[in-house]
Amino acid sequence: MKINILGRIWNFKRVRPSDLKGYEGHCDHPDTPNRTIKIPNNVCGKNRLIVTLHELRHSEMFELASEEYVDKVTKDLGEALWKLGLRYPEELTKKELEKLLKGFNNEV
Repeated sequence: MKINILGRIWNFKRVRPSDLKGYEGHCDHPDTPNRTIKIPNNVCGKNRLIVTLHELRHSEMFELASEEYVDKVTKDLGEALWKLGLRYPEELTKKELEKLLKGFNNEV
């Protein structure tokens, strides 16, 4: 999948954990040709959201923020988005999806 972050096109891939050589995710340097963000295909739920946000944040501010800062911010954002009900639809059971949709419809 291709995504646009600050006018730069990135490849976004879910990969085998072994392709990440021990890392939780990977973001190429923004100047890399065919730059890619990789997320392991074995993480799901809130952890998948946090890892995805973490690598997206690196793509945005690759050399401007420390790993510690990116980690703290993305965990806080991930926790907040999860609390607000953000989910990956393909990971939900039918019952969970119906419950989320019902709650969403009541707020609109």
